[in-house]
Amino acid sequence: MAVLVATPISVLAQALTGDQIAQQWSGKILAGQLPKGGAIQMRLGADGSAEMSGATARTGTWRPVPSGYCVTWAAQRENCFTAARESEGTIVVRGKNGVVLWRFTAP
Repeated sequence: MAVLVATPISVLAQALTGDQIAQQWSGKILAGQLPKGGAIQMRLGADGSAEMSGATARTGTWRPVPSGYCVTWAAQRENCFTAARESEGTIVVRGKNGVVLWRFTAP
């Protein structure tokens, strides 16, 4: 008799630190999807600049933090996020409440 055990995706995901995000993402264009299907692109610059285009267009600044990264978009307050590498090279980004905000292919 075979026993199947369901494992939540979050258990299989590998959390990324702020240092890993800075090393792996800085200067690269990250292309992904919002949960409702809109395409977005984001670039986090080594100089602390941040740009988002596509379904949402914004500019601002970013900084790595131990558990992920924080972004301050123009005329908004800072928001912090966690990121985790899922199987097959997908990165999932979550807000402070744990809700998935977007997914993209790992750079």
